[in-house]
Amino acid sequence: MDQEGIQYRRLDNCFPWIKDFDKAQGLMDAQARIAWRQAAERFVDMLNPIHDEIFEDFAVQYYWSVYQDEWASDIAFKSADALAEIYPHLVLHAMTNFSSRDVLRFLGRRPRGAFDQEVTTDFRQRREGVRVKHRVGKNSLKNAAA
Repeated sequence: MDQEGIQYRRLDNCFPWIKDFDKAQGLMDAQARIAWRQAAERFVDMLNPIHDEIFEDFAVQYYWSVYQDEWASDIAFKSADALAEIYPHLVLHAMTNFSSRDVLRFLGRRPRGAFDQEVTTDFRQRREGVRVKHRVGKNSLKNAAA
């Protein structure tokens, strides 16, 4: 947003105000269309300058993976008061209506007969606000508001 000259106010990892919301959303939407593998390939020469020499007789390519990744599916409210009015209901819904099957579905997984991981949900009241986190192993989903 800085490079595009979009004015905003940032509070931790939250943007409570963005002057040109549609333009900022366009930047976020563009991230889903980036060819990430090709973008990462630009670093091959920096990572291993003699890659081609070492593997000249083999067609070896790097396998790129991401240890941690976060995608937000945030909902923007016109005002803090509009969110405050419904947020207690959203927290209650997240705590009482999402089953283990729902959490697995949110994470793109299916329970199978030999499924041996625990699905947990916890609630935290913090100074900044409320956070509900659903977790399976190292994968998690959060619902939070300031």
